[in-house]
Amino acid sequence: KVLVVEPGKVAAESQIRLWPQNLTTKKTAENAADFWLTEKGIVYADREMIIHFGKYALKGENVITANRENSFLITANEQNYFVVHLENPVAATNINELFNSLKQRQLLFPGVVTVKNVWLHPFSQGKILIGTLSAVYSLDMNKIQLEKIYGAENLSLLAMSDNEIFVANGKNKITAVNLVLKTKTTLPIKIGEGGSMRTNPNGTKIFILTEKNELLFYDRSAQKTENISSDAKDFFLSPEEKRIAIVKKNGGTEIFYLSDYENDTKETRGSIFKIPLPQKETLSNFSWIQGLPNQFLAMDGDNLLISEIDSRPPLNFQILAGGVKKYFLQKKELFVLKENGDLLQTELSF
Repeated sequence: KVLVVEPGKVAAESQIRLWPQNLTTKKTAENAADFWLTEKGIVYADREMIIHFGKYALKGENVITANRENSFLITANEQNYFVVHLENPVAATNINELFNSLKQRQLLFPGVVTVKNVWLHPFSQGKILIGTLSAVYSLDMNKIQLEKIYGAENLSLLAMSDNEIFVANGKNKITAVNLVLKTKTTLPIKIGEGGSMRTNPNGTKIFILTEKNELLFYDRSAQKTENISSDAKDFFLSPEEKRIAIVKKNGGTEIFYLSDYENDTKETRGSIFKIPLPQKETLSNFSWIQGLPNQFLAMDGDNLLISEIDSRPPLNFQILAGGVKKYFLQKKELFVLKENGDLLQTELSF
């Protein structure tokens, strides 16, 4: 590492990490095509798209949503969505049938409505959110109660924070719906056709990736929108929320500083650090590592690499595994799905 030493200033390098050339792993599944982490453990789909949880084969042909802090799983086939409670994985609830039954009996809304999307509730384990073309509902799976929480024409749910959902209507106006206070706030931003949106956990920072690959940042406290990239393919907010990693559409990855940031180096708000990795392709599946502020995981083609974030050359990185299809990091536990179908588990020691 090349450090500049100046009188009266400290040149620090406190984030040195040595990573193994060969990971010590244990195999948790074979013939896997995909996997998900839940509160109760690993769920995986084999190459015949049968979904497995331990010794159980679960209802559905694919997993729609899973959460490592939730014991509920949402699966689907071509016609229906299902809720699987992993406490009793042999049973599955048909959401389409239950929703339309409760809509007619409890809410007195006639007719059969198509379920467009289903999500796990952001803070209530026993609840799910159901989206139709004109409304979002909350379904309490413990009490078997249905509640309509928002309605509009041509509705789509864009993002979720810890206690809000962000929805758009046919005019692309974005409304924040507080699931605790039941309040609704229209935001002075729009999302175009084909755009996507994400927010930080408390919903104060909103990011919109447009169909033209522009990345917009809306600060709710300042009520200000800023274009922070014109060539973004994907983006990942850091745990302390002062930095955002932007994977560029035309190759390369850069770190954009949303706020002044100080670690071993000082970076000012708005500055950009372009990560000088010898990439085969555009990086994908970028992951900040909780507890290691200057390290990240990412896929470069089918190589899983770990790298530092440091503007002082050289940039040091290590390829942890090749032939990787997917990975997931949960605290220090690293799960790696290989192209040959092996699902491996290891621990990153730091």
